[in-house]
Amino acid sequence: ITSKILNKKSLFFISITLVVALVAFVFIPTKTKKTNNTMAMEKANYTLENHEEKFMNTSSEILKSKADSLINILYNSSDSVSKLNSLSNIITFFNNIQNPEIASLYVLKKAEIIKNANSWEICGDNFIQLFSDPKLDTLLIKDISNRATYCFEKSYSLDSTKLSAKLKLAQSYMELQNEPMKGVQILLGIVQKDSMNS
Repeated sequence: ITSKILNKKSLFFISITLVVALVAFVFIPTKTKKTNNTMAMEKANYTLENHEEKFMNTSSEILKSKADSLINILYNSSDSVSKLNSLSNIITFFNNIQNPEIASLYVLKKAEIIKNANSWEICGDNFIQLFSDPKLDTLLIKDISNRATYCFEKSYSLDSTKLSAKLKLAQSYMELQNEPMKGVQILLGIVQKDSMNS
């Protein structure tokens, strides 16, 4: 009888151990997976605005104060000429302290005020130049790629005859957006137009 009771107790404890092990195996990886997915989502959604916020939170008081002062001048400017001058000063400031990523945000704001094909193309070029910076935060690659493409799309939509913007848009579709067929269609359009004109 004693051995039967011991066997039942042993069986009970073995069963409990198996259940606990199974629960740990099933639920702990899921929790880790969720954490990894959340982190991946945050990384995928990291933007230049996040980068600017991080800069403002981690910089010295002197740099932060100077940046705040320049940005306040921009937001207190009432006309487009004053805004463009303020934006130029902000761009110069961030480039001088070797933070071209934040400077590029303000180049974008300039393009939004100027609103011509050339300013959008320059803005796109500016985003592309960031890729040659060895100190570029890799979390920004997706956001910068999207913004460069957006700028070339804006330039193309304002002047569809501008060859340089067409070529840059085609290249950005193929190399930055993983949409090669869109790029190929633009290039075929250029070739077709050239053959009709020759």
